[in-house]
Amino acid sequence: FADGMADELTTELSKVPGLTLASRTAAFRFRGAEIDIKQVGKDLDVGAVVEGTLRRSRNRMRITAQLTDATTGRMLWTDTYEQQVDDVFAIQDSITQSIVQALKVKLAGTPGTLAGGTTSQGTRNTQAYDLYLRGRHLFGKRGDNSLRQSLRYFDSAIVLDPKFARAHAGFAMSASVLPVYSVASSDSIIPMGIGAAKRAIELDERLADGHLGLANNLAFDFRWSEAESHFKRALVLDSTNATAHQWYGALLYMTGRPRDALPNLRRAVALDPNSAVMRNETGMALAMSGKFEEALEELEYVLELDSTYTFGRSNYAWLLGQTGRLDSAFKVPLDGSFFAHVTRITLLRRASRTNEAEAIFKKGIAAAPTNSSGAALRMYVHAAMQNADSTIYWLNKAIDIRSGALFATSMPCNPYLLFLLDDPRYVQAMQRMNLGKCQK
Repeated sequence: FADGMADELTTELSKVPGLTLASRTAAFRFRGAEIDIKQVGKDLDVGAVVEGTLRRSRNRMRITAQLTDATTGRMLWTDTYEQQVDDVFAIQDSITQSIVQALKVKLAGTPGTLAGGTTSQGTRNTQAYDLYLRGRHLFGKRGDNSLRQSLRYFDSAIVLDPKFARAHAGFAMSASVLPVYSVASSDSIIPMGIGAAKRAIELDERLADGHLGLANNLAFDFRWSEAESHFKRALVLDSTNATAHQWYGALLYMTGRPRDALPNLRRAVALDPNSAVMRNETGMALAMSGKFEEALEELEYVLELDSTYTFGRSNYAWLLGQTGRLDSAFKVPLDGSFFAHVTRITLLRRASRTNEAEAIFKKGIAAAPTNSSGAALRMYVHAAMQNADSTIYWLNKAIDIRSGALFATSMPCNPYLLFLLDDPRYVQAMQRMNLGKCQK
């Protein structure tokens, strides 16, 4: 619950004119730890730090918050709130207003009013709000199990309050990324995500997450133009939303416009510099734009942030191989994931170690799910071996079900499919996805 409230406070404060916040990912690294305020200020490049504790006993909640100057270590403001849990929204608004006043930020409009405050919570049902916060927390963790559980929390919140716009938006956002993190096919979940997002917008048109959820779900349905318009609307409503910049950049990248994607991806990184996922996508967009050295630097930083990140390691090894650094590429510790198999095959073939590549290919085929959701994975492993007929076959199977793995990279600029660029069957497959040629 405390994590969820911190999330909500961050969202509200980010809307205050003249106030710049450290990213959620960066700030949450210090959660639950004994901290040196001055060091935190240096690490996050901020002038002040907000700390808080939350204690809950039955139907009462006590929150203590304080604001400290990160340069001098001097406390600027502190306060304690103790109220009935039913007043959780009032507590949140009071804390936000107090911090803003302490920072002496002049608010636009009527003093004491924040855009997106209590009225935008969308519910007065405390249990529904609690479920929503739990869903938000799990959405942030990603992963198959976490996303499925987040959907259950959002759905339960909606049952308790069908007019809770944020819960509908949360459901839509989780649904839109589930196919990437699981074997769930897009055609089984995306229609529900689109429905939830439309309901969120119907309830609150100015809710950025509603437009963001709708945009990402539309992208999985190959409705790129519609998706782009809702990404733009989300960014108008919340220009400091790192996820909105990331997802919009990803859409431009996926549709074969890596250079156009870079400003949004770089903005996402600036807002959330410690996100390995955002930096990985930026690195690959740079690579697809032909900026290999910049891409390598970005991917090296990805591994500094998270040395266990599967996609980061695979992409880094692949790019080393693409730039002729095969010795270094083979030294990258790849795991047993499917995409690591694909990277190994590519490197081995580039090094003319055909027999070894064939052995890894057999492992990759064995590792792919046998049901229809494994179609895109089979497409990738056949592409690594440059088996044209099999690659085209599984590519079309993946398109049939809107496989989430299709959205892991830029299909028109996909480096594993370059050998098919002049194959009319590949051109037809791109047309099925409403895509054209790569625009490097």
